[in-house]
Amino acid sequence: MSSSLINILTLNNSQAAYFLQGHLDSCGIESYLSLGEGDNSSKTQETENIKVKVKDVDVEKTIKVILELTAKYGKLENQKATRFRKILVPVDFTGIAITATKYAIGLAENLHGEIRLLHVYDDPLLKNKRIKKTSTFEKYQVEEAKLIEEDFKKNIHAFTTKLKENVDPEKVTKAKMHYSMTLGSLESEIIQMTNLYQPEVIVLGVSSESEINNQLSEMLCLKIAQNVTAPLLVVPEEAEYRGVDNINLLYATDFLDSDFTSMRKLLALMAPFHVKYFCIHVENDDDNSLKVQKMNELQEVINNDYANYRIDLRLIKNNDMINGMMDFIKEENINIISFTNPRRSMIYRLLSPNNLKRIIQQSKVPMFIFRS
Repeated sequence: MSSSLINILTLNNSQAAYFLQGHLDSCGIESYLSLGEGDNSSKTQETENIKVKVKDVDVEKTIKVILELTAKYGKLENQKATRFRKILVPVDFTGIAITATKYAIGLAENLHGEIRLLHVYDDPLLKNKRIKKTSTFEKYQVEEAKLIEEDFKKNIHAFTTKLKENVDPEKVTKAKMHYSMTLGSLESEIIQMTNLYQPEVIVLGVSSESEINNQLSEMLCLKIAQNVTAPLLVVPEEAEYRGVDNINLLYATDFLDSDFTSMRKLLALMAPFHVKYFCIHVENDDDNSLKVQKMNELQEVINNDYANYRIDLRLIKNNDMINGMMDFIKEENINIISFTNPRRSMIYRLLSPNNLKRIIQQSKVPMFIFRS
């Protein structure tokens, strides 16, 4: 396994923790947030007792940063986050974009977040429109650009109105949402915007109409997952948004080091939420003694680093990994699925267009995909 985590500091609210985490990020120090001692069975607006953890190799640098911040700003407990945690949501203004944005608003509400809604449109020249013979090409471009901008403004207004019909209007009004539009291919523009905007989460609404141009499909989601470092929250078109106050979250593991890293990222991201975690491994081998040993090692990591989280570990016997997951999702009323995408693992087999489509269609549950 990789470096162990050290609890460097416990702060009394999430805003102070995000303040410190933002400064650690700017110094190149990877940090994780974890619930501290106390009753976490109910979530308040400010999550109390947040432990800030860093890798053992970064302890000395972290202490130096904390001392510098304290000297400059005073008690860290009195500070608030200096930046918003960024959430990127590609939208095409259809129903699936509404569903994806619901989840983004729920995340932003608890993560002190802002939402960037990205609309990617096709080149009008590719739509076989005929240019009038009396018009110059330059004039045509100007006219098309004006029409696109007018349509964009109308779509934003209609989209916001529709969103308020589906979500508490006050939450929509309070949400820090920004709109961007750009011409190009959806895949390349999402990757480019991710590199520029540096979001903590990308929310992708997946449509079943995969043949439509510039609309997200399972194949496109997988391509994006391979080219960005931010976790993806893939939201099926049929997903039923039930809020983010009480979440049953499934994490599928294959006991690789990358699994532990992704799980830490997941726990840190979801720290402000009220979550019950189910960490499962689906096994088709009757002799699973090695997997039991691996599960015990994972249990030891959880006991040491995340004792105050509700994490239920399970070994599941099923010859079909997806069927095993689907049965468990129904039994435990799972709201979100999560896994990393390392090569050379059983979990990696899930990440093919056909398998991902099968999971999405059968479960209708959003899934976090972490890049290993």
